[in-house]
Amino acid sequence: FTFIGPKSLWISDDVRQTLEKRGVPFEETEDLTKGTDADLLYMNRLQEERFEDHKEFEKHRKDAVLTAGMLKGKEVLVMDPLPRIDEIEEEVDGLPNALYFRQAKNGVPVRMALLAMLLGKA
Repeated sequence: FTFIGPKSLWISDDVRQTLEKRGVPFEETEDLTKGTDADLLYMNRLQEERFEDHKEFEKHRKDAVLTAGMLKGKEVLVMDPLPRIDEIEEEVDGLPNALYFRQAKNGVPVRMALLAMLLGKA
């Protein structure tokens, strides 16, 4: 795993210790391009509510924006829980790497099935 984001949002000590204890290889970086060589890049918006200081959020807001140029010649698949705010440029949408709209579409029947199971209808 490669966790990408500002240092202030890196994984907590308990998560780090659990990964290390289980022998899970991981790294943390602020460099989004490290994720473009992976099999799967799971994007998410930078969440303002996780910052104590709005200025700190604004400082990092545009640090990790995925562009079509970053994906040129890459086979990495890109997912995102949506809605997209500004973490992925719209030019990425038409690339074969972009799976996030299919991801959202597939989420509907999965949620329907889960609700049916919870309600005893499945």
